Amino acid sequence: MEVILYRLGEVAIFQMGAARVLTLLIPLKAKQIVESGGQEAWDRLSEVEKAATDTLLVRVIGQHLFDDLPKTDQDRLTRFIRTGCCMHKDLNSVKGGDKAMQDMWKEEGLTPPILLTNKENATVLANATNSSEPSATEKRAEEVSKRGGSHATMLGGMICQHKEKKKGQQHTYNWYMEVHIGHRVPYPDVSNTQYGSHGEAAGTIVMHHEHFIRFLKFVRDLKDKVGFTNIELNFLNALKNKETLTELCMLALYNAAVSRPFMQHVCLHENLLELGPFFQKKVEFLESISRNPKIWTGNNLSDNKATLGGNGWDEWGLNIVNAVHKFTADLPNLDKAVTAFVNGAKTTFSERFSDEFKAGGDIDTLTDTEQSALYFASTNDINEGSLGRWRLGQRRHPAEMLHKFNAAFTTGQNDTEEFIKHKLTEKSDQDYLIKTARMRDESGMQTKLKEEQMQADAEKVSENREKEAK
Repeated sequence: MEVILYRLGEVAIFQMGAARVLTLLIPLKAKQIVESGGQEAWDRLSEVEKAATDTLLVRVIGQHLFDDLPKTDQDRLTRFIRTGCCMHKDLNSVKGGDKAMQDMWKEEGLTPPILLTNKENATVLANATNSSEPSATEKRAEEVSKRGGSHATMLGGMICQHKEKKKGQQHTYNWYMEVHIGHRVPYPDVSNTQYGSHGEAAGTIVMHHEHFIRFLKFVRDLKDKVGFTNIELNFLNALKNKETLTELCMLALYNAAVSRPFMQHVCLHENLLELGPFFQKKVEFLESISRNPKIWTGNNLSDNKATLGGNGWDEWGLNIVNAVHKFTADLPNLDKAVTAFVNGAKTTFSERFSDEFKAGGDIDTLTDTEQSALYFASTNDINEGSLGRWRLGQRRHPAEMLHKFNAAFTTGQNDTEEFIKHKLTEKSDQDYLIKTARMRDESGMQTKLKEEQMQADAEKVSENREKEAK
């Protein structure tokens, strides 16, 4: 609201003549001086404090203008619409579906996917006693150990596409697949934050299941001391486990049938405000799969109702469906996994990540003209790109300070160099820029930032400790 009032006052002042501005501002300024304690008290204020009072004056003018506006214009100015990034909406829907699928095994009384323990916990569980009541250490080792398809894809990434290029078996993996399949099979980059990578990794594993098993055995036998590392053994056990394979098939199917078509549509229709009908279509599509999981697991590959948007399976989807169908006879709980996953994804998407389109909400009350006039980007690509540049920049220049990076980044975004070249041509301009830059470098901005961050962290630690004590 403060921004709105300041903007209204600022525009009004710029549109007034000089005489009108003086007539308006002099009484307001005199009132401020009196309220501050008189002229002597006013003179003792710093320039920064006086500038702050000028901002208040502009807002006072803006408030008068705002109060005189019709109610419809006031509502239009103060309407606050929250949307979000469609990429993250679908990503979190997948997480919701995965959580529901993991809960399904216990709720249905079924054997869950095999535990995929780290080295320490694997040792604890391997040495567990046969007593009916496990020890506290054994209980904790089992509770913190993970299982399931999404964890298996992460293990695969640590072997076949490790974020640390000196670790993992990525070079051996790439050569092995190229020789035995006839072309490269890049493993999706699950180690970094990359949209849809776990679903694509699941699809890659399902399509080349036997090759992954043979590759792991090849790596084992390639070593001077033949054997598996704990990660390699976990990944191999996951590939051979029917329950884990069931989850991998489900992740792959959802990626091909929902996530990819969803993002294709979103990227083609960039104004998020106009995506309400498509969001509802996604919810209805997930409901249809929940009612009839055979749409995905059956033999009718030509069913256009199998994918979001109704365009049928693309090449990636057909490869996944064909690969899944080779396993369906050995995966008796696949249909249950499909139902649980899509119900979890639907609930997460409709209740938490598309509630901005609910009836009577801010977006629902917009007219078609307003929806077209307003623009909300459907994804957060701009910010994601900025964060990516910062991460890569820190890799190349670890000592670079944040304010210097921000200055260089905004300079490129705003064509600042062109502005300087054509507008700041005098030597005095250049001298001013150099002086200002040096003052900023000497101001200790980065040190202050670190101190503020440490202070915030200390307050957070204190707050958490107080909660824990209670």
